[in-house]
Amino acid sequence: MRSWIGLATIGLFGVLSARYAYRLGFDWGDMGSYAQIARELSEGGSPADFIGYGPLWHFFGAWIFKLAGVNFSALLIAFHFLIIICSVLLAMALRQATGTLWPGLVAAAAIILVPPFLASTMRLVCLALIAWPFVALARTEPQRDRAVVMTTAAVIAVIMMIRPDFAYLYAAALGTILIGRTLLLSGDFREKLAYLLRRTLYASIAFVVVMAPLALHAVIRGYGWHLLLEIVRYPTRILFFLGMRLGETSELGSASGSLLKMPPVSAIFDLSSGQQIFALLIYSTLAGLVGAFIALVWRALRNRDDARIDQPLFAIFLLAACQWPIFGLFRPSWVHFVGFMHCYVLLALALVVWLNEPWRSARRLDQPAARAIQVLLLAQVALFVGYGALFGETGLGMKLSGRDAVFEGKNGVRVRVSAGEKRIYDNVAAIIEQNSSPGDRIVCVPYCAGFPFMTDRQPLFREHYVDDATPLVYPGWLDKAIALTDAAKPPVIIVLDWAPNDTHTSRFDVWARRYIDHINATYPISGRFEMGRVWLRDGAMRPPPTRVPVLDYGPRSARVGVPFNQQPNGQSALWIKLDRNIGGGAVVRLDGRDLPAVVTDGGVSALVPADALKQPGQHELKVVNTLRNAESDPVTLVLDP
Repeated sequence: MRSWIGLATIGLFGVLSARYAYRLGFDWGDMGSYAQIARELSEGGSPADFIGYGPLWHFFGAWIFKLAGVNFSALLIAFHFLIIICSVLLAMALRQATGTLWPGLVAAAAIILVPPFLASTMRLVCLALIAWPFVALARTEPQRDRAVVMTTAAVIAVIMMIRPDFAYLYAAALGTILIGRTLLLSGDFREKLAYLLRRTLYASIAFVVVMAPLALHAVIRGYGWHLLLEIVRYPTRILFFLGMRLGETSELGSASGSLLKMPPVSAIFDLSSGQQIFALLIYSTLAGLVGAFIALVWRALRNRDDARIDQPLFAIFLLAACQWPIFGLFRPSWVHFVGFMHCYVLLALALVVWLNEPWRSARRLDQPAARAIQVLLLAQVALFVGYGALFGETGLGMKLSGRDAVFEGKNGVRVRVSAGEKRIYDNVAAIIEQNSSPGDRIVCVPYCAGFPFMTDRQPLFREHYVDDATPLVYPGWLDKAIALTDAAKPPVIIVLDWAPNDTHTSRFDVWARRYIDHINATYPISGRFEMGRVWLRDGAMRPPPTRVPVLDYGPRSARVGVPFNQQPNGQSALWIKLDRNIGGGAVVRLDGRDLPAVVTDGGVSALVPADALKQPGQHELKVVNTLRNAESDPVTLVLDP
């Protein structure tokens, strides 16, 4: 009864937290891409166009949209409920592994307080699905484990349809568990081999039976070949990116340019890095994984009975080990680290309970060491939860920071954002909606499918995310992108000023320079906005030319070579107050020279380079927004000798 009360309390806590947090922020990258794919599938799109992860994950979003209509808020609510359900399932699995409830409740609370970023909820779903079968298998006698083995294999088949990369890792973990159980059996070699072969056969049958309905659906809907290729290609893709991480691929000149870099150990001690806690958690948890592995292997080699007792802990260890490569090798950022930490928290709490057991027979000298390890493990959990909840990108503290405005777009997008974010999103929406029609396909790269979604448009490229690895993964992608752009003639092309992997080579305007040069030559109208650059196919859909009156400006005069309104970088600054907002992407034009401007509701401001203030006389100033087809009345800045 107490277990159900505890789990119900965690569930209620999750609901209250989700009710408060689900609208905070707008993820125009990952969640925008997911929503766009779910929308197109719900409207009859072919799954063959969106193979990348397993189709079940995208089908989930399509089902939500079929039930609730194409509504971004409905998707956010569904994802938060998935997180709550997964936290409860993992609490139950940890209770099964440890024999006590409190570790599961702590783990569930940690997941709710530091949730995954929503688009990676699939990782948590896969973990929640496999955790109970793994633990149940570890606690079942080999003579009676056929049903559990088949259940575990069936779950792996479901995961294969959600995230094939995790399915491969969990299949390897299942194989490791079965081999370990085989070695622990009493009997001769023939009996052990027979056990292993039978369990492998049972697992294979269960896997095929569960995969069959989706395979049949894939054949009927015409995406069977695409699905098969994607599943088979995953191991080679993992090895490809592993090769890049190890520096074995140099086609782009910098193998690591396509992958985020993990903070070095020295970042723990570097107060200027801003990554001390992140780095400390990375390397301390890696040490925890290695230490747990050594302890489990040492106990197994020392005493076979200890190995049998430790099987549930070994199962939890394997789950954590399966989560680490996706973070450590491919995406070493905080939001991906959270996915690994959810499983590491399970392992840390299981180890705390496990370390209590040897004390009953251990020497007194061992007890302080065990207690010290327990304290360190609990400190890791506390540090992760405290830092993640308050300062992590997915925690409530960061989400709440300054988000006191509401942004509303098409397709049920209604989220709380900061005033600055709202101004940017409103401007992006205005640019897209004024220069295209609903349903049009537009270009938005390197990863911003949320912008077409929030304006009821669609991305032209099926690859929503592109970086400098794209030409390696998809040879000829640039040529195809140029040809597709020429054929489709999208009315709007948006390229963000963003390096997805924090490297210069991962900027779209660097690795895709040929594409930029091509649209510069073929698209006559372009301009900048707060997040990047926009190209328009023609001016036919732009608003008519607009003249915006100037209410005031300053300075009206200055001396040659003498800075005015001097900024910390030494440059001068001028300001122009307008009759109304001229829109983001405007520039201040000084004698025909465009100066990047900061646009607010009250007007604009711009930095003036020193070389623009060398000639005495009258200099014309005006604010120009090419994308909005608007400019201000001209005014004069007088420079006295």
